Amino acid sequence: MLPGPGSKHRPRSARTSGHLRLDTFLVALLFACIVGGLLTFVTSRCKRCIEQQCNGSHDLLDPSRDGASSAHRLAVIIPYRDRLQHLRTMLPITRDCLRRSNADASIFIMEQAPGLHFNRGALLNAAALFLVDSSYDCLVFHDVDTVCSSNDNVAYRCPKGVAPLHLTPPGLHPRDDFPEFLGGNIVFTQEQFRIVNGFQHSFWGWGKEDNNMVRRLQLHHMWPPERPAVQVREKDFYWVHLGHEREKAVKIVDHAARNREALANLEPRVHDDNRSGLKETRFRVLSIEPFLNATRVVVQLSCDRKLTPWCDQS
Repeated sequence: MLPGPGSKHRPRSARTSGHLRLDTFLVALLFACIVGGLLTFVTSRCKRCIEQQCNGSHDLLDPSRDGASSAHRLAVIIPYRDRLQHLRTMLPITRDCLRRSNADASIFIMEQAPGLHFNRGALLNAAALFLVDSSYDCLVFHDVDTVCSSNDNVAYRCPKGVAPLHLTPPGLHPRDDFPEFLGGNIVFTQEQFRIVNGFQHSFWGWGKEDNNMVRRLQLHHMWPPERPAVQVREKDFYWVHLGHEREKAVKIVDHAARNREALANLEPRVHDDNRSGLKETRFRVLSIEPFLNATRVVVQLSCDRKLTPWCDQS
């Protein structure tokens, strides 16, 4: 209804409209702050859930922590796919060795979902990113087929110096023994792993990610790695290798070598890349669940098909 001639109604002034717009802005800002605070709270709760292995009590899922006297917390990370029998064998043995080391440790099984060739380096990077804001001081990268023996124990602990601690160096590893061997089980502090930018993330199929890590450690003055303070004994004295058929390496046609097959992971753009790795790793967490007193995290890795078109599993 339009106002009559004698009405006292006056059009809304620009100043009043400005106040209303300001009030609306302040309400929106307050709402955003409340939502932002809620998201921060939820995120922090989620991170605490990861640290507590997604359960109200860490000890329920990780009995190895009972009585632990270590000054540092260890995250034991097992890169995994399709080795269920090995997993069932190594988990109780590893827990016993962690107890003998008085290690305050939790075990995470990082399982790669199907679809792409297995990528150990990218899986370990994904684990480090998954735990980046947790309270774990050190990351123990542990092969599923290399378990401690019942003899004198090689202690699970954090490195003491600037270099990572190689638990299975030449002379102690049950199978491999050459000067620049870096396979098996190795411990990084979170900071050491960040400095070298993790493993190169484009090694699909078996092999070569450890060789690349050697060069990274050399570039950052972390070579040679620290060794356990134990005497060299016969093979299988400290560590036992669980036998299995070795995964086949991914091969591609090398047009520069008369179309002969060549190991894909020797491609210079991957093999000689000592820079990209942890920061460039992309993955999606599909599930997190307890498994045999450990935490099983299933992830889908991402592949740059322009760089490594051979990553797809045939």
